[in-house]
Amino acid sequence: MARHQRPEPLRPRPAWGAGMTFASAIRRGITGSLDWKGRSSRAEYLPFICAAALLLAAIVAVLWQARDTVPFGWAVLLVLALFYLPVTAAGARRLNDVGERPGLMLVPLMPVAGLGIVLLVLCLLKTPATVMAMLLTLWFMPGLSVTVALLVLGTALIATLIAFSHVTGLLLLPSQPPLDNQKGLA
Repeated sequence: MARHQRPEPLRPRPAWGAGMTFASAIRRGITGSLDWKGRSSRAEYLPFICAAALLLAAIVAVLWQARDTVPFGWAVLLVLALFYLPVTAAGARRLNDVGERPGLMLVPLMPVAGLGIVLLVLCLLKTPATVMAMLLTLWFMPGLSVTVALLVLGTALIATLIAFSHVTGLLLLPSQPPLDNQKGLA
């Protein structure tokens, strides 16, 4: 490889008018389920996400009907985990296409991760004084305990929705032209 040879720039895939159909957009989304570095146009991203959302809703509806024979909560978590990778990879490719960092797809998980860390720290505090203080607070001030828990959960929910709306807005931006060199000039 020559010293001054530039790598081939990432190019967006064709749009609807250039041979992209709903089925081909879904097919490309499925085949690129683990491709985090490419680019996806809106015409490719939106049909794939719509199809994934409809399929997820259908699977959850079937699981809801079978909730007497299947542990509903665990089954839904398993289905969500299976849908998470392809949908996040499609979002990362879409963010590449609009000129943003693909890691922004993980931003909506930060408030949930923070809540998990707080719960982990509370579980690790096993000194007798800490346990006694928590039990006394729950026993003598249940209203305060519930209020604090609702405030923490509400704050995490609002922060997640804000982060999700920001990333969703970025996913809907028009495509940016591919970069011609490493300095970022289009």
